[in-house]
Amino acid sequence: MFQTYLQFVGIAITNAQLMETSQAEYERNRALTHPRSSRQKLLEVVHDLFEEQTSLENVVLKTLQRAQRLLKCERAAVMLLEDGSEVRHNV
Repeated sequence: MFQTYLQFVGIAITNAQLMETSQAEYERNRALTHPRSSRQKLLEVVHDLFEEQTSLENVVLKTLQRAQRLLKCERAAVMLLEDGSEVRHNV
């Protein structure tokens, strides 16, 4: 009787290992094929920047818009400095 029980335990352990392997493979494949992967987002940003090279204003605007979407924030800002000026951080 004990030996029969051990056989079922062995089958359960094997099934659990197969399930874990299957889930890991699924997650790996999903990360590679997911349309919004980090690699895909970076490619979209680069594409947008090359597409909007008509003026510096358009590049900055497109960059800010993409940053807002990626960071899920309401606002974004760019600080322009003249040569030789210092940046003061207020924390």
